[in-house]
Amino acid sequence: MDEQVRVRVDRDSVAAGDDVVSHARVVDLPAGQPLGVVLAAVRPEVRAPGWSWVVRVDGEVAGVWSTDHGVRLLVPDRPVGPGELDVHFSYFLQVDPSWLFDRLAAGARARRRDLVEEYTPIAAARHEEELRRRERELPERLLGPECVAALVAFGAVVDLHADRACWFECGGERWRVVRADTMTQVFAPGRAGATLSARPVEVVEGWLVAALGARGRVGQGLAPYPEHEPVPLPGLALQAGRWVMTGAVTVQVQDGWAVEALRFAHGRTVPDIRAALVVPGA
Repeated sequence: MDEQVRVRVDRDSVAAGDDVVSHARVVDLPAGQPLGVVLAAVRPEVRAPGWSWVVRVDGEVAGVWSTDHGVRLLVPDRPVGPGELDVHFSYFLQVDPSWLFDRLAAGARARRRDLVEEYTPIAAARHEEELRRRERELPERLLGPECVAALVAFGAVVDLHADRACWFECGGERWRVVRADTMTQVFAPGRAGATLSARPVEVVEGWLVAALGARGRVGQGLAPYPEHEPVPLPGLALQAGRWVMTGAVTVQVQDGWAVEALRFAHGRTVPDIRAALVVPGA
């Protein structure tokens, strides 16, 4: 019988619930194959582009694996003799695999927290560069012209508006609106996570105009909203600290003030919301 190497493989979990079943496994392979071939044969079954994994062989950092580039070794590609080998894939989130490889090759320690912290501003700069390219080259915009005009009327200064994102400042505070798959999310200032996540995008447009209009009224010493007959929002319910509604209109809202804006905007067009909230003489 040909000699074999027994590879004991394990990997980190990538999300809550991913560790319900153990990822540890044993793979028997022919001995004598190069280390790179062995590692490619036991790569993680989670194969999302842009995800990075640091590979440790018998406790030593040996390389970086990703769907994008396969195995890139940080050690000589030696033949693996018969016996046993321990391989562990450490998940390094969405750190660019090429950047990660270069940093480790330059001598950086394979400490995920440190490297993620170092890479975060680089990723943000790359993301902004891509959005600004899309803003220059593509005609599509995330928000409609009536919505943008209303936001500007309520004091917004638009910094970026592309097909996937709209960033603006209002009252010295930064707002971000982004497309995430089928949902559009709003990251309001001073809050962790998305304040509003909804579809279709028209729901977000109405909510934005209501939210900024209400803030402007409060700044003028008025109530956030004029007296009005609330329009029912069937199905809106508090679940695990968030207000949620599903169906043709799908909404997740984080805060009570955001729910008020949603209720006021529901059933109204953007021009109607703008007209109702404008402060005469402001």
